[in-house]
Amino acid sequence: MSTPYEANTVSYADGMIREVLIIGGSSSIGRAFASAATMRFGRVTGTFSRRIPSTTVTGVNWVHLDIRSQESVEHLLEVCPAERLSAVYYFPGYLVESPTSPPSLDDLTESLQVNVGGLIQVFERMASRVPPGCRMVGISSRSALKPSFDVAYAAGKAAQLGAARSLATKFPQVCFYLVAPTTIRDSRMFLSMPEVVRMRHEQRLRGDMLSPADFADVLLTLDELSDDDLRNRLFTVGVEEEP
Repeated sequence: MSTPYEANTVSYADGMIREVLIIGGSSSIGRAFASAATMRFGRVTGTFSRRIPSTTVTGVNWVHLDIRSQESVEHLLEVCPAERLSAVYYFPGYLVESPTSPPSLDDLTESLQVNVGGLIQVFERMASRVPPGCRMVGISSRSALKPSFDVAYAAGKAAQLGAARSLATKFPQVCFYLVAPTTIRDSRMFLSMPEVVRMRHEQRLRGDMLSPADFADVLLTLDELSDDDLRNRLFTVGVEEEP
């Protein structure tokens, strides 16, 4: 059981500060969540892979991370000790440049490294060190459950499901769960593909698309649930498509 805390506060009932680590916090949805998380958690650390995000996201401690590098992951564990974390969120996702063409071996390797290998590497190293009841949350995708234009991306996200469930069995003291959003507005995924651009335009007109801020609010709402309501589950978020 996790230490009880009051919703919308930054501390546990015993006064301990709640700290959160956001892997991939520099992405569009990661930044939105990092900004919102500063109101829920006492300390927020976000990672970036290329450029540090704009200073418009205040209250976040930014750390560089190359999720494909074991040395970089070890450095993260040094500057952000797992022993003080109450939650870890994993946002990274790899998309191939031309999803309608057969993926190259490099694309497949990169997709598996980022979409699932990085999640395993971070969660596995941290799970034995975090306090009991710490929550580890993987940001999955509807592509893991339904057909996708990007086969490599869908395969990587689907592999997250098995990885998270296996980690939940191996580390029962940690609360693992996944969240799979529908299409996120402002995402760069497949913008060069006319049929997808048209589909997204229709989604916008119907109001079916989530904004990054909407999704951040969903994640914080889930954070208010009990461990029993979250543990080892996959939550789909968004408007269901017709079968």
